[in-house]
Amino acid sequence: MTSSAKTCPTPTARQKRVWDKSASGYDKQIAFFEKNWFTGGREWLAERARGRVLEVAVGTGRNLPHYPADVTGTGTELSPAMLAIARQRAAGLGRNADLHEGDAEHLPLGDSAFDTVVCALSLCTIPSPAAAVGEMRRVLAPAGACGCSTTSAAPGRRSTPPSGSSNASRSARPVSTSPAASCP
Repeated sequence: MTSSAKTCPTPTARQKRVWDKSASGYDKQIAFFEKNWFTGGREWLAERARGRVLEVAVGTGRNLPHYPADVTGTGTELSPAMLAIARQRAAGLGRNADLHEGDAEHLPLGDSAFDTVVCALSLCTIPSPAAAVGEMRRVLAPAGACGCSTTSAAPGRRSTPPSGSSNASRSARPVSTSPAASCP
């Protein structure tokens, strides 16, 4: 009797499969939540970006319209299907963005390469958020700023909305826009 070992996909491979399957409907689905719960979160985060910007887990590129015109944008995304939509969005906006496939836990980028690192509404979907944050710190320049938003408050902290939001208890919460030394 022969037995074939069943191999289970890694958590990252599972996430990639999930995002590839949901890519075509993602914008419509998230638009509802952004309108009702995360009002202004993307705008708040993107408008603070400066210089060479990396967006980790760029998804379908929903933040792209909100970045200042003078930033140089790079984005990584685990899902090729999500990335294809982000590329179409960038082209439609006339934005020159370097968008490529990459794992947030193992960023294929050089040390200290970015002035700003952004991660919006994505840390909760990354299998090892601590590894992703470590990678964000690694690619961030010493005087750079890291900006993240999340859908829930950190333990022991009250959730606060982005400026102008009326949904204080349900908004995406900015985690940090501080220098690299205090990046989460």
